Amino acid sequence: MGWGDIIGKVFDWIPGRREHYRNKIEEIKREMDKLANQGLTGKRSDKYERLSKQLRTLRQRVKNT
Repeated sequence: MGWGDIIGKVFDWIPGRREHYRNKIEEIKREMDKLANQGLTGKRSDKYERLSKQLRTLRQRVKNT
């Protein structure tokens, strides 16, 4: 096994940009579902809107990569 093989394995192990965005999208979706199940009032509603904005931004980034 040469250095090229080792470096290739390391880069295969590290998640790519698109995968990172997808993981973040799933994390945001779970948090939004949790907030929705608790009821959207006051600060929860504000946080839901902030998460919604982040979700739109991340989806656009995935689309552009």
